[in-house]
Amino acid sequence: MTLDPAHAAHLAGRARWPGIDVDLPTFSAFVHARVEAGQDPADAIPALSITDLYLVCGCLAGSADVLNGFTRAADR
Repeated sequence: MTLDPAHAAHLAGRARWPGIDVDLPTFSAFVHARVEAGQDPADAIPALSITDLYLVCGCLAGSADVLNGFTRAADR
């Protein structure tokens, strides 16, 4: 079974940022909004900086743990 690209991206984001909880529908809509009109999401989504977008989506969704995620990212 092949996962929908947004679902696969969600799993990658959760794996990278396990302390930040963004639900799949919210993240899927956020990611699809970044796919340009006319692009195939199956091709476009994997080319995005998914783990970074997951962190940003968590921030915009008001995740209480997202500030810690930004701090960890800045320390890389």
